[in-house]
Amino acid sequence: MVLCHRLLAVTIVAAAASFAATPAQAQQSTTSDTASPRLPAVVTTARKPEGLLSRVWHMDERRREVILLEQENRMLKRRIRQQDRQIARLEVRLDTLKAQERRMTDELALIDSATTATRLRRAQLEAQLTTRIARRPDR
Repeated sequence: MVLCHRLLAVTIVAAAASFAATPAQAQQSTTSDTASPRLPAVVTTARKPEGLLSRVWHMDERRREVILLEQENRMLKRRIRQQDRQIARLEVRLDTLKAQERRMTDELALIDSATTATRLRRAQLEAQLTTRIARRPDR
């Protein structure tokens, strides 16, 4: 299979080189009997077929990567569970603080209304006192 690929690559390169020749080069090669046409040097690169040892090595490498990813997933799941617990605690704390705020707001409203009622009652008492003092025959 690799040999077929190499032959195909060499053939393609040779064909490209022959088509890429300019007309002047083509004329020189036909007029000159002594010059033999040569193809340019071709560099081919191919992967070495993997042997059993290489495959085992890469399988082991991939296995280690999978194990590391699984460990990371477990760590992330643990972190998510911790954050979920913290969210639940904070939600409970928030509900408690909101309830406390409502109670304090209600108490503050009661105190405000009691203060207003007391001031009104004081104004009424002062008015009564003023009228009684004004009605006193002593003066």
